[in-house]
Amino acid sequence: RRKKPFTITFEYFKQFCYKYKYLAGRGRSKESLTVDCIINELGYIPGNIRVLTNSQNASKGTKILVYDYQTKYARVI
Repeated sequence: RRKKPFTITFEYFKQFCYKYKYLAGRGRSKESLTVDCIINELGYIPGNIRVLTNSQNASKGTKILVYDYQTKYARVI
């Protein structure tokens, strides 16, 4: 859906999950684990994924609220 390359095999992902105990730590809390691309443009390829907590992943990017007073339209960039 995100149009990022995805070449990770199931076997690679199983080893990744085992190494980082990803399945035991995943969830929806801020300290739960998530899989993230190190370099976004490369996508989900071997050697370009890492484990972060949800709070670490959320704080990675800077978010800016842009508001147009004429159209009263707001968006986050």
